[in-house]
Amino acid sequence: MSYKPKVLAIAEGGSGVSSNTAYSVLFGGTTSTGPLQSISVGSSGNVLLSNGAGSLPSFQTVASTFIMNFNGVDNAGAPLDATTYYAGTRNTFETTQSRPQSWLYIPINCTLNAVYGRVVIAGTLGSNENVSIYARVNNTTDTALTTTSQWTTNPTLITATSIGLSLSAGDYIQIKIVTPTWATNPTTVTTTFSLAFS
Repeated sequence: MSYKPKVLAIAEGGSGVSSNTAYSVLFGGTTSTGPLQSISVGSSGNVLLSNGAGSLPSFQTVASTFIMNFNGVDNAGAPLDATTYYAGTRNTFETTQSRPQSWLYIPINCTLNAVYGRVVIAGTLGSNENVSIYARVNNTTDTALTTTSQWTTNPTLITATSIGLSLSAGDYIQIKIVTPTWATNPTTVTTTFSLAFS
């Protein structure tokens, strides 16, 4: 005569289930007396994340994110008309791209997801002509962050999200700023940029 084990309910000190997924994590039931639940075991490198109240957590891939910052300072006191500047790690506006000490080198393969900038104008505010701002990679490729920035308020904020620019280890990047021909030039300008990568 064969013996068939009985599935004990939670209230009887059991699990309420006859089997579980191998190597899975067990969780409480949908009620205080409901049978235990298990989830998919996920993949190597996944982390266990909550999906909120009333839902089982799950193993998910989480992209690491890192942020780099750099500043640009207009040492001349005012950006010139119709001039291209490069903001990099030397904390100055460069009118030449060829200064390696200002390049922001990328240490790993990654994606540039967002750039947040702030333009502080301690002197005269500019008139309403458009400033174009780009992420420039390896002095060859420009990705537009905005072509309609107007430096008419202090501070002027720059927000560029969902950029999705793929970068390789060893690439270098700067912020390229192309000024218009202003009716009134802004003076004593500083910029700060935060770049978010994953």
